[in-house]
Amino acid sequence: MEAAVAYYKATGKRKLLDVSIRMADHMMDRFGPGKRHWVPGHEEIELALVKLYEVTNREKYLDFAYWLLEERGHGHGSKGTEGTWNPMYYQDEMPVRELSTINGHAVRAMYLFCGMADVAALKNEAGYVDALNRLWDDVVLTKMYLTGGIGSSRHNEGFTEPYDLPNHEAYCETCASVGMVYWNSRMHQLTGDSKYMDVLERSMYNGALAGVSLKGDLFFYVIRWLLTGTITARNGTARLVAPARSPVFFLPSETIFTEHRNGPSG
Repeated sequence: MEAAVAYYKATGKRKLLDVSIRMADHMMDRFGPGKRHWVPGHEEIELALVKLYEVTNREKYLDFAYWLLEERGHGHGSKGTEGTWNPMYYQDEMPVRELSTINGHAVRAMYLFCGMADVAALKNEAGYVDALNRLWDDVVLTKMYLTGGIGSSRHNEGFTEPYDLPNHEAYCETCASVGMVYWNSRMHQLTGDSKYMDVLERSMYNGALAGVSLKGDLFFYVIRWLLTGTITARNGTARLVAPARSPVFFLPSETIFTEHRNGPSG
């Protein structure tokens, strides 16, 4: 779905976009208020639905993303077992607006928070912003490495206890650093606070980009192990790097802010 939106923006061609619209409509026929419950095991569809809303201007896609976020924490998802697909692993332990500590799988958490930030910006959802501020403090102050890497445990590819940041066993998945870049970019656009750009830069240069070879054909799944042909780092990194050359200018109030991820030209 995100690829379809990107392709449409780059080429103006609708063929893949129309496929994504039909797919989104099919999901909404099956899930939603008064229909079946759905708690995705790996958050990310929320981001895609927001992008689809922005390119089509169809409010129903934004509303569906909001509904998916609100589904969490009410017992509708997989119960799993302790440590294996239990609700905490995929951020389903409580309603998202009540979250204050980050738990479970690091990449899943990052994309959940990105989705919350997207919806908060478009729907003026103050409860989401409050939760995201609490979560940001928890991550940055108690669960982030000096490099900006997050997710210390290989057992759940994610978080354990506050300040449990072992050097030898650091997991720090590349895609988790990519997620930190996305999330902090959104928080900066929501608030204009430069602290988010400080963390964005730390995560980008020491985590996300450090996980890619100079040729762009080899990737670290985690920062400690070199793998080839790995789907998670390859896709996540490509999506990060492609738009990174352009600085982002935005106007949340009466002040113009810019995100200089790379030097502007022109």
